[in-house]
Amino acid sequence: MQGKKVARELLFDPEIEKIAKANRKAAR
Repeated sequence: MQGKKVARELLFDPEIEKIAKANRKAAR
């Protein structure tokens, strides 16, 4: 759930999707 916090801070960043996908794989 840390990815959601990061996405909130970079809500205006187009790299959020890349970070969120990477966090989801790393969260595994």
